[in-house]
Amino acid sequence: MKILKYALQMIVALTLTGCSNSGFISNKVQREEVENQFESRKKMFGREGAELFSITDKPELKEEERDALKFLYAYMPINDIADYSGDFFLKMVRSSFEARDFFRWGDKIPEDLFRHFVLPPRVNNEDLDSARVVFFKELKERIRDLSMYEAALEVNHWCHEKVAYRPSDSRTSSPLATVLSGYGRCGEESTFTVTALRSVGIPARQCYTPRWAHTDDNHAWVEVWCEGKWYYLGACEPESELNKAWFSAPAKRAMMVHTNVFGRYYGPESKTDYPLYTKINVLENYTQTKKLNVTICDLEGKKVEGADVKYLLYNYAEFYPIYEQKSDTEGRSYVISGLGDLLVWSSKEDSYGYKKVSLVSADSVTIVLERVAGEEFEEEMDITPPVVQPVVSDTLSEASKRNSIRLKQEDSVRNGYIATFMGRGEARELAEKCGLDTAAVISYIVKSEGNWHEISGFIEKNKDDARALQLLSTISDKDLRDTPADILQNHLDNVPQYDKPSAYNMDVFVKGILAPRVLYEKIRPWRPALRRQFIPIFGESPDAERIKEWVAENIKIDKDQNYPRCPISPEGVGKILIADKVSRDIFYVALCRSFGIPAVIDPATTSVKVFRNRTWSNVSFDAGAENKKTGKVIISLSDPAEKIPQYWSNYTIAKMTDGVFVSLDFENDKRVASFPVELDLEEGYYRICTGNRYQDGRVLVRSDYFNVVGGATVKKVLKTRALEMTRVVFGSVKGAVDSKLYNDNGLVICFIDPDKEPTKHLMNEFPALKGEFDKWRGRFLFVVPGSKNSSSFNPEKYKGLPGKFGFVTKDSETLLKSFVNSSKITFKDDYPLIFIVNEKGEIIFHSQGYKIGTTEYLHKSLMAEYSYICNQN
Repeated sequence: MKILKYALQMIVALTLTGCSNSGFISNKVQREEVENQFESRKKMFGREGAELFSITDKPELKEEERDALKFLYAYMPINDIADYSGDFFLKMVRSSFEARDFFRWGDKIPEDLFRHFVLPPRVNNEDLDSARVVFFKELKERIRDLSMYEAALEVNHWCHEKVAYRPSDSRTSSPLATVLSGYGRCGEESTFTVTALRSVGIPARQCYTPRWAHTDDNHAWVEVWCEGKWYYLGACEPESELNKAWFSAPAKRAMMVHTNVFGRYYGPESKTDYPLYTKINVLENYTQTKKLNVTICDLEGKKVEGADVKYLLYNYAEFYPIYEQKSDTEGRSYVISGLGDLLVWSSKEDSYGYKKVSLVSADSVTIVLERVAGEEFEEEMDITPPVVQPVVSDTLSEASKRNSIRLKQEDSVRNGYIATFMGRGEARELAEKCGLDTAAVISYIVKSEGNWHEISGFIEKNKDDARALQLLSTISDKDLRDTPADILQNHLDNVPQYDKPSAYNMDVFVKGILAPRVLYEKIRPWRPALRRQFIPIFGESPDAERIKEWVAENIKIDKDQNYPRCPISPEGVGKILIADKVSRDIFYVALCRSFGIPAVIDPATTSVKVFRNRTWSNVSFDAGAENKKTGKVIISLSDPAEKIPQYWSNYTIAKMTDGVFVSLDFENDKRVASFPVELDLEEGYYRICTGNRYQDGRVLVRSDYFNVVGGATVKKVLKTRALEMTRVVFGSVKGAVDSKLYNDNGLVICFIDPDKEPTKHLMNEFPALKGEFDKWRGRFLFVVPGSKNSSSFNPEKYKGLPGKFGFVTKDSETLLKSFVNSSKITFKDDYPLIFIVNEKGEIIFHSQGYKIGTTEYLHKSLMAEYSYICNQN
């Protein structure tokens, strides 16, 4: 493990000093840079700039408060400038200084670390709130007498009391909203934990691998600076020490681990500077790395300057960019990555080129821009991730045992809070009292979790307005968990009754006008503000074309100013008249809805649509794009009887945009639920990518490049390369365990740690393959070892498991030991641990640790052993 240290020469060079009241930025050059950036940013907003930045002019500000605010405003994304007040940021600044002055480690933190990793309220793309003020008050007495190292561990224990892992959608909840529900995905857990650490003056940053190399997923965690070193920890997953987590082994197989640092950062890490932030590569903290040098040439061998160079990693049936650069004047680019395979892709204007590179053997590669968009061909490619590396585990130490006891106590605290949520019985009573649809009310209340009082209040208040439940039907589960009733009420009060059946039906009204959310943004009360601002411009009844013209003429597009890609609210766009394309599109749709014009954004293609002349029509702000024709794509299976491939897991469809293929997002889309798939796609250059992953992480990839021509139909067969299933007997449990477990058609046995993320992923995978597993005549056993059996374990919460299943907690440690010894594997608490045992007692499959898609490979292994399963397809 390589731990970052600040060398003496770096300290001298950058004039790094402890934070003190004498100045927020002691380095003169850096101070002038911030001042210049602040003034430049202020001018960018024209006449609005003086008001937007006015908080820095308050005469009562202390010098360091003014400097801190200028630093924040110099580099914050424009969604924060547009959507949050100066008073909010002043409150965050004062809270940061209060924590610095309260804890004994405050004056030991170098000022640059305080500036970049304590002060900023934003961690990634979450909705901001005042969590750091709340968290400081709750934590300060709990940790005030601890060392910095001990405090970091204790804060994570506090986080575990509040939040546990559960997958959810891509919008990142604010820290307080995450606490409200008691759950969060890894991006939310890490955002919450970083906020908690910063709230008590401990430098912290969210680190993430954008995609794993060995399995189809990504992950985010936390790095924390204590007494001169950076350490890592699993957010809301406290261990007995830092630099210890369930993902320690997966991280050794990563190809990229990075973090976005607020502002211009001068730290020692490998970094890439952007106008408002710095992206640092911290992969070397976790595994062996290598520098790959790349040269971009044209067909004549000349070096190409300014070409886009993207380093792509196979994951979720697509090639995902984990790093990107522009080639320099000599056509050069480079990446520091792990020892696995990357697809290096480069493009400029109409030409592109790419090459698969194995960093195990390659130090350099030349990419020739030899292809042009429109070439139709097929190709196959084998992708290999970094190899498995051992990690040290001390699960039997006394410290680990004490930690396990604490985790169970913390689970009880969190579960006690969750038990206060309104249940199904109370929700049924509410529905009956209000005379509303019982199933709908129960669903919305149960999904609202800690926000139940807001949702139940909204339902009861509007029991006589049918639009209330219709509005709730349009929002996501996460919206139900964190949207206040007054915001929902604001939308309901400012939407007209459905009164145009001749123009559009009720479904169009609900999803195109009533819905308060457009894409994946946080719901805000934008209707009254937009009408106040635009009635003087448009009058009461503008048409969609008039609104489009105004938006095109008046909203400036800037792709750099909103780097976290957290959508600016419609009201915020109207205020500053600057936006990224996504925020601009959301603003347009919201503006249309505010004037009773049905409008939506298709989440799969991100195309904007308005309903006119009794049909949905595309709207585009790019010249000529609105008139682009569509073609039909029909995708069939080579064998109609095969299991239905899942979008993202097994295949994707991507369109070339600006020289690179961007996958269309058809996740959970009815259009790809069955085969043949029929899609109306905008004409252009497309790629279908399929992948089949071995258990060790290797992938067999196939790509089909083709064109969609307006008005024409193209037919494609989805071809997936077959894995070579080699039968291996790892050992036998005959004589070691009761034969009744396996002699009746075999056994799948899963040893699980229910509170940890890898097990939660596994259990969430079973429902999608339940029908396939039910064709097998054997049984499934889910075993919870005694040390992993906490009060939060409830077998009834697992839905969609195979038909023949059971849970075991009694004698579970003995059973675990028998299987580990019989299979002759090395097991170091790396759950889940899974075996297939045939009727003879032979172990013919085993898997351990974090792997997305384990159930799919498990199913393939069962089909290879039991041919009768295939005959039922």
